[in-house]
Amino acid sequence: PMYSSKDIPKSIVTLLSNVFLTPKSSSLDLINLSIDLFPVAKHLFRFLEAIDEVPRDPIKNLMAFALHRYNKWLDFINWCIETGQDDVDHRPPFDIEVVWVAHVIRTSEYKADCLKLFGREIPHVFDHKSGAHTSVSETTRKLWKERTGSDLVMNTEKFFNLASVFASNLASGSILDQNKTSITVCILIEDMKWFHDFRDYYPHSLVSLLSNSPPPVAASEEEEIQQNLKKEFGAKETPLDLEISESDKTFLQEAHRDYLRFLALQKKFNFTRGPGSEEGAGKICATYKIDLFWHSHMLNTREYRRDCESYLGDIVPHAPWPTEAVESLNNKFNFTADLWQREFGDEFQSTKP
Repeated sequence: PMYSSKDIPKSIVTLLSNVFLTPKSSSLDLINLSIDLFPVAKHLFRFLEAIDEVPRDPIKNLMAFALHRYNKWLDFINWCIETGQDDVDHRPPFDIEVVWVAHVIRTSEYKADCLKLFGREIPHVFDHKSGAHTSVSETTRKLWKERTGSDLVMNTEKFFNLASVFASNLASGSILDQNKTSITVCILIEDMKWFHDFRDYYPHSLVSLLSNSPPPVAASEEEEIQQNLKKEFGAKETPLDLEISESDKTFLQEAHRDYLRFLALQKKFNFTRGPGSEEGAGKICATYKIDLFWHSHMLNTREYRRDCESYLGDIVPHAPWPTEAVESLNNKFNFTADLWQREFGDEFQSTKP
Protein backbone atom coordinates (compact mmCIF):
# COMPACT_ATOMS: atom_id res chain seq x y z
CA PRO A 1 0.00 0.00 0.00
CA MET A 2 1.26 3.46 -0.85
CA TYR A 3 -0.03 6.76 0.38
CA SER A 4 0.36 10.35 -0.72
CA SER A 5 0.94 13.27 1.62
CA LYS A 6 -0.15 15.77 -0.99
CA ASP A 7 -3.31 16.56 0.97
CA ILE A 8 -1.46 17.66 4.12
CA PRO A 9 -2.23 21.39 4.50
CA LYS A 10 0.54 23.89 3.77
CA SER A 11 -0.06 25.29 7.24
CA ILE A 12 1.95 22.45 8.86
CA VAL A 13 3.63 24.15 11.81
CA THR A 14 7.35 24.21 12.47
CA LEU A 15 6.98 23.28 16.15
CA LEU A 16 9.96 21.18 17.27
CA SER A 17 11.50 21.49 13.82
CA ASN A 18 14.93 21.46 15.41
CA VAL A 19 14.18 18.00 16.79
CA PHE A 20 13.42 16.60 13.36
CA LEU A 21 16.05 18.51 11.42
CA THR A 22 18.01 15.26 11.18
CA PRO A 23 15.52 12.37 11.58
CA LYS A 24 18.23 9.71 11.63
CA SER A 25 19.51 11.05 14.93
CA SER A 26 18.43 9.74 18.34
CA SER A 27 15.97 12.64 18.51
CA LEU A 28 13.35 10.19 17.18
CA ASP A 29 13.06 9.11 20.80
CA LEU A 30 11.66 12.55 21.60
CA ILE A 31 8.45 11.82 19.68
CA ASN A 32 6.29 11.09 22.69
CA LEU A 33 2.95 9.76 21.49
CA SER A 34 0.00 10.02 23.87
CA ILE A 35 -0.79 6.29 23.55
CA ASP A 36 1.24 3.10 23.93
CA LEU A 37 0.85 1.52 20.49
CA PHE A 38 2.43 -1.86 21.25
CA PRO A 39 -0.62 -3.43 22.97
CA VAL A 40 -2.88 -1.85 20.34
CA ALA A 41 -0.77 -3.40 17.58
CA LYS A 42 -1.03 -6.81 19.24
CA HIS A 43 -4.80 -6.45 19.36
CA LEU A 44 -4.85 -5.42 15.71
CA PHE A 45 -3.25 -8.78 14.87
CA ARG A 46 -6.09 -10.59 16.63
CA PHE A 47 -8.70 -8.42 14.97
CA LEU A 48 -7.29 -9.09 11.49
CA GLU A 49 -7.22 -12.80 12.24
CA ALA A 50 -10.89 -12.62 13.23
CA ILE A 51 -11.83 -10.72 10.07
CA ASP A 52 -10.01 -13.27 7.97
CA GLU A 53 -12.39 -15.97 9.23
CA VAL A 54 -15.62 -14.19 8.30
CA PRO A 55 -17.59 -16.51 5.95
CA ARG A 56 -17.11 -15.45 2.33
CA ASP A 57 -20.16 -17.15 0.84
CA PRO A 58 -22.88 -14.75 2.05
CA ILE A 59 -20.41 -11.88 2.46
CA LYS A 60 -22.46 -9.36 0.47
CA ASN A 61 -25.53 -9.93 2.66
CA LEU A 62 -23.50 -9.82 5.85
CA MET A 63 -21.74 -6.59 4.89
CA ALA A 64 -24.97 -4.92 3.78
CA PHE A 65 -26.63 -5.70 7.09
CA ALA A 66 -23.51 -4.74 9.07
CA LEU A 67 -23.37 -1.41 7.22
CA HIS A 68 -27.05 -0.83 8.01
CA ARG A 69 -26.41 -1.50 11.70
CA TYR A 70 -23.30 0.69 11.64
CA ASN A 71 -25.32 3.69 10.45
CA LYS A 72 -27.67 3.15 13.37
CA TRP A 73 -24.65 2.78 15.68
CA LEU A 74 -23.24 6.19 14.72
CA ASP A 75 -26.67 7.73 15.35
CA PHE A 76 -26.77 5.90 18.68
CA ILE A 77 -23.34 7.12 19.83
CA ASN A 78 -24.18 10.68 18.81
CA TRP A 79 -27.42 10.42 20.78
CA CYS A 80 -25.48 9.16 23.81
CA ILE A 81 -23.16 12.16 23.56
CA GLU A 82 -26.05 14.62 23.22
CA THR A 83 -27.93 13.14 26.18
CA GLY A 84 -24.89 12.85 28.44
CA GLN A 85 -24.85 9.06 28.37
CA ASP A 86 -21.38 8.76 26.87
CA ASP A 87 -19.73 8.21 30.25
CA VAL A 88 -20.28 4.48 29.64
CA ASP A 89 -17.61 2.64 27.64
CA HIS A 90 -19.86 1.83 24.68
CA ARG A 91 -18.38 -0.90 22.46
CA PRO A 92 -20.17 -2.39 19.44
CA PRO A 93 -20.45 -6.07 18.48
CA PHE A 94 -18.02 -7.45 15.95
CA ASP A 95 -20.01 -6.82 12.75
CA ILE A 96 -20.38 -3.12 13.52
CA GLU A 97 -16.75 -2.80 14.58
CA VAL A 98 -15.57 -4.21 11.23
CA VAL A 99 -17.41 -1.42 9.39
CA TRP A 100 -16.30 1.20 11.91
CA VAL A 101 -12.64 0.25 11.45
CA ALA A 102 -13.01 0.41 7.66
CA HIS A 103 -14.51 3.89 8.01
CA VAL A 104 -12.01 5.28 10.54
CA ILE A 105 -8.91 4.31 8.54
CA ARG A 106 -10.24 6.54 5.76
CA THR A 107 -9.39 9.57 7.85
CA SER A 108 -10.63 12.33 5.56
CA GLU A 109 -13.88 10.57 4.64
CA TYR A 110 -14.61 9.65 8.26
CA LYS A 111 -14.18 13.21 9.48
CA ALA A 112 -16.23 14.62 6.59
CA ASP A 113 -19.07 12.12 7.11
CA CYS A 114 -19.21 12.78 10.86
CA LEU A 115 -19.19 16.55 10.45
CA LYS A 116 -21.91 16.34 7.81
CA LEU A 117 -24.11 14.05 9.88
CA PHE A 118 -23.46 15.18 13.45
CA GLY A 119 -21.38 18.35 13.40
CA ARG A 120 -18.64 16.52 15.32
CA GLU A 121 -16.20 13.68 14.81
CA ILE A 122 -17.47 10.59 16.66
CA PRO A 123 -14.51 9.25 18.68
CA HIS A 124 -13.35 5.70 18.13
CA VAL A 125 -11.30 3.64 20.60
CA PHE A 126 -9.42 0.53 19.55
CA ASP A 127 -7.85 -1.67 22.22
CA HIS A 128 -8.22 -5.13 23.74
CA LYS A 129 -11.86 -4.34 24.56
CA SER A 130 -12.82 -3.55 20.98
CA GLY A 131 -15.13 -5.45 18.66
CA ALA A 132 -14.77 -9.20 18.72
CA HIS A 133 -12.84 -9.42 21.93
CA THR A 134 -15.34 -8.31 24.54
CA SER A 135 -19.00 -8.63 25.38
CA VAL A 136 -21.19 -5.61 24.77
CA SER A 137 -22.11 -4.06 28.10
CA GLU A 138 -25.60 -4.50 29.46
CA THR A 139 -25.99 -0.72 29.69
CA THR A 140 -25.15 -0.34 26.00
CA ARG A 141 -27.62 -3.09 25.07
CA LYS A 142 -30.44 -1.46 27.05
CA LEU A 143 -29.78 2.01 25.65
CA TRP A 144 -29.61 0.60 22.11
CA LYS A 145 -32.94 -1.17 22.61
CA GLU A 146 -34.45 2.03 23.95
CA ARG A 147 -33.15 4.05 21.04
CA THR A 148 -33.69 1.67 18.10
CA GLY A 149 -36.21 -0.91 19.27
CA SER A 150 -33.95 -3.71 18.01
CA ASP A 151 -31.44 -6.09 19.58
CA LEU A 152 -27.79 -5.07 19.45
CA VAL A 153 -26.53 -8.58 20.24
CA MET A 154 -28.20 -11.61 18.71
CA ASN A 155 -27.44 -15.26 18.13
CA THR A 156 -25.83 -16.42 14.92
CA GLU A 157 -28.96 -17.82 13.31
CA LYS A 158 -30.93 -14.65 13.90
CA PHE A 159 -28.12 -12.48 12.57
CA PHE A 160 -27.75 -14.46 9.35
CA ASN A 161 -31.52 -14.62 8.82
CA LEU A 162 -31.95 -10.88 9.34
CA ALA A 163 -29.02 -10.20 7.02
CA SER A 164 -30.63 -12.33 4.31
CA VAL A 165 -34.04 -10.68 4.72
CA PHE A 166 -32.50 -7.20 4.76
CA ALA A 167 -30.52 -7.86 1.56
CA SER A 168 -33.59 -9.28 -0.18
CA ASN A 169 -35.77 -6.32 0.79
CA LEU A 170 -33.05 -3.93 -0.30
CA ALA A 171 -32.74 -5.65 -3.68
CA SER A 172 -36.51 -5.69 -4.24
CA GLY A 173 -36.87 -2.02 -3.36
CA SER A 174 -39.28 -2.69 -0.49
CA ILE A 175 -36.87 -0.76 1.73
CA LEU A 176 -34.59 2.09 0.77
CA ASP A 177 -30.85 2.25 1.28
CA GLN A 178 -30.43 4.29 4.45
CA ASN A 179 -26.64 4.45 4.28
CA LYS A 180 -25.52 8.02 4.97
CA THR A 181 -21.78 7.40 4.95
CA SER A 182 -19.20 7.19 2.20
CA ILE A 183 -18.64 3.49 3.00
CA THR A 184 -20.30 1.01 0.63
CA VAL A 185 -20.75 -2.74 0.54
CA CYS A 186 -18.30 -2.93 -2.37
CA ILE A 187 -15.70 -1.09 -0.31
CA LEU A 188 -16.22 -3.45 2.62
CA ILE A 189 -15.87 -6.54 0.43
CA GLU A 190 -12.66 -5.14 -1.06
CA ASP A 191 -11.47 -4.34 2.46
CA MET A 192 -11.89 -7.97 3.46
CA LYS A 193 -9.36 -8.93 0.79
CA TRP A 194 -7.04 -6.13 1.78
CA PHE A 195 -7.26 -6.99 5.49
CA HIS A 196 -6.23 -10.55 4.58
CA ASP A 197 -3.18 -9.33 2.65
CA PHE A 198 -2.33 -6.93 5.47
CA ARG A 199 -2.45 -9.71 8.08
CA ASP A 200 -0.67 -12.17 5.82
CA TYR A 201 2.34 -9.87 5.51
CA TYR A 202 3.48 -10.33 9.09
CA PRO A 203 5.76 -13.13 10.40
CA HIS A 204 3.86 -16.40 10.67
CA SER A 205 5.14 -17.08 14.19
CA LEU A 206 3.76 -13.75 15.41
CA VAL A 207 0.38 -14.19 13.75
CA SER A 208 0.07 -17.75 15.07
CA LEU A 209 0.91 -16.78 18.62
CA LEU A 210 -1.37 -13.79 18.72
CA SER A 211 -4.30 -15.82 17.36
CA ASN A 212 -4.05 -18.78 19.73
CA SER A 213 -7.21 -19.33 21.76
CA PRO A 214 -7.16 -20.08 25.50
CA PRO A 215 -9.09 -23.01 27.02
CA PRO A 216 -12.86 -22.41 27.07
CA VAL A 217 -14.45 -21.18 30.27
CA ALA A 218 -17.97 -21.52 31.62
CA ALA A 219 -20.29 -18.82 30.35
CA SER A 220 -23.73 -17.52 31.14
CA GLU A 221 -26.54 -17.93 28.63
CA GLU A 222 -26.08 -14.38 27.33
CA GLU A 223 -22.33 -14.85 27.07
CA GLU A 224 -22.89 -18.07 25.13
CA ILE A 225 -25.05 -16.21 22.62
CA GLN A 226 -22.34 -13.61 22.16
CA GLN A 227 -19.60 -16.23 21.92
CA ASN A 228 -21.55 -18.20 19.31
CA LEU A 229 -21.96 -15.09 17.20
CA LYS A 230 -18.25 -14.40 17.54
CA LYS A 231 -17.39 -17.96 16.57
CA GLU A 232 -19.54 -17.94 13.45
CA PHE A 233 -18.74 -14.39 12.44
CA GLY A 234 -15.03 -14.80 12.82
CA ALA A 235 -13.92 -13.68 16.28
CA LYS A 236 -11.45 -15.36 18.58
CA GLU A 237 -10.89 -14.88 22.29
CA THR A 238 -7.20 -14.59 23.09
CA PRO A 239 -5.03 -13.88 26.11
CA LEU A 240 -4.25 -10.19 26.57
CA ASP A 241 -0.78 -10.59 28.10
CA LEU A 242 1.30 -12.42 25.54
CA GLU A 243 4.97 -13.34 25.52
CA ILE A 244 6.51 -13.16 22.07
CA SER A 245 9.84 -14.38 20.73
CA GLU A 246 12.87 -12.12 20.60
CA SER A 247 12.78 -12.08 16.79
CA ASP A 248 9.12 -11.08 16.77
CA LYS A 249 9.74 -8.51 19.48
CA THR A 250 12.50 -7.08 17.30
CA PHE A 251 10.12 -6.99 14.34
CA LEU A 252 7.55 -5.01 16.36
CA GLN A 253 10.21 -2.62 17.65
CA GLU A 254 11.47 -2.03 14.11
CA ALA A 255 7.93 -1.46 12.84
CA HIS A 256 7.35 1.07 15.64
CA ARG A 257 10.66 2.79 14.86
CA ASP A 258 9.78 2.98 11.16
CA TYR A 259 6.43 4.58 11.98
CA LEU A 260 8.21 7.23 14.04
CA ARG A 261 10.59 7.75 11.13
CA PHE A 262 7.58 8.14 8.84
CA LEU A 263 6.23 10.87 11.12
CA ALA A 264 9.67 12.47 11.28
CA LEU A 265 9.82 12.73 7.49
CA GLN A 266 6.38 14.29 7.50
CA LYS A 267 7.75 16.81 9.95
CA LYS A 268 11.07 17.57 8.32
CA PHE A 269 9.83 17.94 4.73
CA ASN A 270 6.85 19.97 3.63
CA PHE A 271 5.59 17.61 0.95
CA THR A 272 3.11 20.18 -0.35
CA ARG A 273 5.83 22.42 -1.74
CA GLY A 274 5.21 21.13 -5.25
CA PRO A 275 7.27 19.83 -8.15
CA GLY A 276 9.61 22.83 -8.16
CA SER A 277 10.93 22.13 -4.68
CA GLU A 278 14.15 20.36 -3.78
CA GLU A 279 12.29 17.22 -2.69
CA GLY A 280 10.26 16.89 -5.87
CA ALA A 281 6.51 16.52 -6.31
CA GLY A 282 5.60 16.02 -2.67
CA LYS A 283 5.16 12.26 -2.57
CA ILE A 284 5.74 9.77 0.23
CA CYS A 285 4.35 6.29 0.82
CA ALA A 286 4.10 3.72 3.61
CA THR A 287 4.60 -0.05 3.80
CA TYR A 288 2.69 -2.78 5.60
CA LYS A 289 5.35 -2.65 8.31
CA ILE A 290 4.66 1.03 8.94
CA ASP A 291 0.93 0.47 8.55
CA LEU A 292 0.76 -1.79 11.60
CA PHE A 293 1.47 1.10 13.94
CA TRP A 294 -0.07 3.77 11.74
CA HIS A 295 -3.39 1.91 11.81
CA SER A 296 -3.06 1.24 15.53
CA HIS A 297 -2.58 4.96 16.06
CA MET A 298 -5.36 6.28 13.82
CA LEU A 299 -7.92 3.78 15.16
CA ASN A 300 -7.75 5.71 18.42
CA THR A 301 -9.07 8.90 16.90
CA ARG A 302 -8.59 11.30 19.80
CA GLU A 303 -4.96 10.32 20.37
CA TYR A 304 -4.16 10.29 16.66
CA ARG A 305 -5.54 13.78 16.14
CA ARG A 306 -3.90 15.09 19.31
CA ASP A 307 -0.46 13.69 18.41
CA CYS A 308 -0.56 14.71 14.74
CA GLU A 309 -1.71 18.23 15.55
CA SER A 310 0.92 18.53 18.26
CA TYR A 311 3.81 17.48 16.03
CA LEU A 312 2.61 18.25 12.52
CA GLY A 313 -0.16 20.80 12.82
CA ASP A 314 -2.76 18.50 11.26
CA ILE A 315 -3.46 14.79 10.83
CA VAL A 316 -1.65 12.76 8.20
CA PRO A 317 -4.45 11.59 5.88
CA HIS A 318 -4.75 7.89 5.10
CA ALA A 319 -6.56 5.61 2.67
CA PRO A 320 -6.32 1.82 2.99
CA TRP A 321 -5.42 1.00 -0.59
CA PRO A 322 -4.12 2.94 -3.57
CA THR A 323 -6.34 4.15 -6.38
CA GLU A 324 -3.55 5.49 -8.56
CA ALA A 325 -1.89 4.04 -11.62
CA VAL A 326 0.91 1.54 -11.09
CA GLU A 327 3.48 3.88 -12.63
CA SER A 328 2.52 6.66 -10.21
CA LEU A 329 2.73 4.29 -7.25
CA ASN A 330 6.14 3.02 -8.35
CA ASN A 331 7.38 6.60 -8.64
CA LYS A 332 6.17 7.34 -5.12
CA PHE A 333 7.83 4.25 -3.76
CA ASN A 334 11.14 5.03 -5.46
CA PHE A 335 10.95 8.62 -4.23
CA THR A 336 10.34 7.47 -0.65
CA ALA A 337 13.01 4.75 -0.84
CA ASP A 338 15.64 7.24 -1.97
CA LEU A 339 14.64 9.71 0.73
CA TRP A 340 14.60 6.97 3.38
CA GLN A 341 18.07 5.77 2.43
CA ARG A 342 19.45 9.27 2.50
CA GLU A 343 17.90 10.22 5.84
CA PHE A 344 18.25 6.97 7.77
CA GLY A 345 20.87 4.96 5.91
CA ASP A 346 18.49 1.97 5.74
CA GLU A 347 16.63 0.22 2.96
CA PHE A 348 12.94 1.11 2.66
CA GLN A 349 11.47 -2.39 2.73
CA SER A 350 8.13 -3.38 1.27
CA THR A 351 8.67 -7.12 1.00
CA LYS A 352 7.68 -9.80 3.47
CA PRO A 353 10.34 -10.20 6.21
